[in-house]
Amino acid sequence: MRLASIDVGTNTLRLLIADVEGGKIKPVLRDREITGLGRSMKEEGSLSDGEIEGSLRVLARFREKMTSAGVERYFAAGTQALREAKNSKEFLRRAEKEAGVRIRVIAPGFEASLTALGISSTLPDELTRDALYVDIGGGSTEFIHNGRRVEYVSTPVGVVYLTSLFPLSDPPEEWELLNLRLFVRERLERACGNFRRRKVKRIVGTAGTYTTLAALKKKMKRYDPEMINGTVMSRNEIEKLQKKLLSLTSRERLHLPGMEAGREVLIVPGVVIATEAMDLVGVGETVVSDGSLLEGALLYVSRDFHKGVKV
Repeated sequence: MRLASIDVGTNTLRLLIADVEGGKIKPVLRDREITGLGRSMKEEGSLSDGEIEGSLRVLARFREKMTSAGVERYFAAGTQALREAKNSKEFLRRAEKEAGVRIRVIAPGFEASLTALGISSTLPDELTRDALYVDIGGGSTEFIHNGRRVEYVSTPVGVVYLTSLFPLSDPPEEWELLNLRLFVRERLERACGNFRRRKVKRIVGTAGTYTTLAALKKKMKRYDPEMINGTVMSRNEIEKLQKKLLSLTSRERLHLPGMEAGREVLIVPGVVIATEAMDLVGVGETVVSDGSLLEGALLYVSRDFHKGVKV
């Protein structure tokens, strides 16, 4: 059956259209765009008009692509920004009326379960066994342990949130980075202390920060999910990338092979979270997963067809 999933994130909107048979996902089409939907959340507590309009245009494009591709059903998930925004209901109403996309705002626990399902479906067991999944989003970061049952902790430390809270010089000054790092460290320690006592061999990282780091490592001129998925990065490799990124201006970062437009500022808090997470858990490598919420949502609908929305 041909299904689609949409991730309405705090920073990025993503679409995956795929044929799903017997629990196997065969991608047909992918689309994504950084709209910064939750960019104004820290100051205003609401989604701004500009980000709403831009996101609605992207959702309308997604709808057209689903129709053209013959999608039977889809699942559109709203995450942190839509859980918190004062005008979330208005955005949801307009998304359905103007863009033709019905969005379901999902709870953090359900988001963690779908993310874990998506990661596990795209990486071999030897990479996910004894791993801690880390999902660095725009509004929050999730730590997920996929054992006999999915355990998770969500902390409101995301790249969009941190960019708003810590406006940095370009390139950032040492004292600014120290303040950012201490804040991230304190929040992560508070959030995932229990996971430090578990037997964790590696981190499996998903979302834009990690996929960008993998793309930078491979100097990719065009993003290829298959080349990204399963990329192993040592602590030393990430540290070297971090030093380079922090020494450049945002414009200089944008010209690096593998840097996605719109990610050149957000990668700074992102790589800080990534390095602090590794140090906190005490692991020497991170495996990058291109699979996450989108793949998990597809499998969720494929197992219970009526959970999806008819196109």
